[in-house]
Amino acid sequence: MALHKEAAYVALPDRVLAVDTASGAVTTAARSEAEPLVKLTPNLENNLPAPFVTEAVSPLVLTTFFVHQPGAGTQAPRAFMEFTAIPTAKGAALWRLPLELPQWAKESQSPVTATVVGASGKVAVLTLSTTRPMSSSGATTYAVDLDSHRVLWTKDLFRAASVTGGIVTGEKWDKNDSDYSAAAGYDLATATEKWRAEDRTNLDVMPAGPHLILATAVDKSDFRIHYRQLLDPATGQVKRDLPDDLPGSD
Repeated sequence: MALHKEAAYVALPDRVLAVDTASGAVTTAARSEAEPLVKLTPNLENNLPAPFVTEAVSPLVLTTFFVHQPGAGTQAPRAFMEFTAIPTAKGAALWRLPLELPQWAKESQSPVTATVVGASGKVAVLTLSTTRPMSSSGATTYAVDLDSHRVLWTKDLFRAASVTGGIVTGEKWDKNDSDYSAAAGYDLATATEKWRAEDRTNLDVMPAGPHLILATAVDKSDFRIHYRQLLDPATGQVKRDLPDDLPGSD
């Protein structure tokens, strides 16, 4: 769930619930428009990523539904995502943007999730990825203009982790060598690469507060060398090497 003022927004496969944290009252903030690919049942654990709440003057609760449309006539059945923006202001209308699934997602044998990782100004970023760690075949990142309701850019083989100012940081694979990946930063508006670190293995990139990212990895030439570094998201500069025996680095 995501908190905004007195409301807790809970993501489900087919809807978003708004919970009044003072009274406990539950309302439906939005439902998927098309038929959801998965419905929550008593035996299915809800492990969806939390919605994301923007910091604009008029905040939006952002989430994504996996949905499908059955075939009709000459139209083939279609699976896609509904990127959904729910205004927190009462009376404001929500909007949806259909996003086509990349081919790897349609063919994936592993579960696929869509995570809204952040937003800055009028641009939000979401990453579609498999739940299998260190999988280069399953990662595509989208940037969405929240004013014009359109996709600004997409980038395959890139799993975004955070948005800091005008930089999107995350994990990037080389299309010719999926065994290794590198922490990288891209311009939020244009997807221009701003920096890219060394290729490593077992890389994990995650936000570490509002001004840093944490990158953990293993050296690709010597598996005895482990990295646990705080990086500047704007430049990729190493701000601090953390000790190997630091507990709970996540």
